[in-house]
Amino acid sequence: MASREDKLLRWHMRFANQNVEAMKTMVRKNMGEGMESLTLNDFNGRFRCIVCQCAKQKRRSYKRQQGKRQKESNARLSSDVCHVGVLTPGGNIYCQLVQDEASRYKWCFQLKDKSETIQNVMDLILQLEKEHSIKIFSSDQGKEFVNKALKKFLKAHLIKTSEENCLVEKLNGGLMGKGEVLGYVIEVDNMSATKALNWITPHEKLFKQPHVSDLHVCGSIVFHYVPKKKRKNKLNMKADPGIFLGYAKDSLGYRILDLGTGNLVKRRDVVFHEDLTADPKYGKDLINKRYCGKIMSSPTSIDLYPCPSVVCIFH
Repeated sequence: MASREDKLLRWHMRFANQNVEAMKTMVRKNMGEGMESLTLNDFNGRFRCIVCQCAKQKRRSYKRQQGKRQKESNARLSSDVCHVGVLTPGGNIYCQLVQDEASRYKWCFQLKDKSETIQNVMDLILQLEKEHSIKIFSSDQGKEFVNKALKKFLKAHLIKTSEENCLVEKLNGGLMGKGEVLGYVIEVDNMSATKALNWITPHEKLFKQPHVSDLHVCGSIVFHYVPKKKRKNKLNMKADPGIFLGYAKDSLGYRILDLGTGNLVKRRDVVFHEDLTADPKYGKDLINKRYCGKIMSSPTSIDLYPCPSVVCIFH
């Protein structure tokens, strides 16, 4: 049976290292469906997370935005594009974030080229306009947003534009370098209580109470089922090891880095081992060999380490 500290640490990692005070508030107010295994008693005593201790630093200060924040959900959307630091295994080099000012809910798009930015904005607005009235669209007026097609689209939909240091720009600074797990980080953040909303979650503010029973530790070991048609013969293993990267957007399933081939795959039939992760060096060598064309020696076995691991495995 897991100890109180182990149970709290597991949920802390599932929420992408969410601060303990926010998690305690979620438990006290019963804000996450599927979180019943965690109780207020589990917060008693000492709590340690090595990853948080290594990454802890003072936050940069920002000037307050002039004027009042929007209180109506999806009335004001902000968008920004940033470089993710490295070319990800999926071939992406940029990420685009769109944030609703009132609910703080976020949408994430990974980009191979900045030219994809405009279509993402237009598609999202068309989707949201079915239930909401969007009044303002904000950006830093970077080249990717100075576009005749977008300007015409916004004018046709009676949406005003604004140039300022919007909320989403501040968010981008903390997300650089997340790469392939960026979608997971954003999804978990939408389901995490925040002081800015008086300790409710962006998901609840915009939709309803989030269901968190399917949250798992990003970067942990999984074994994913290999379809029969992909096995060379009946003696081949029915499951292969991989690393959990997040959730598939276009289907019910999980995004996984296969530790044998280095391929990014989507699978529904998965067994999780949230207390384990792969040797960081193995993960780095696998990515370099599969996606960067480097000649690397292939070890005959994969060393496993207990979670949390201080070293980031890959982008």
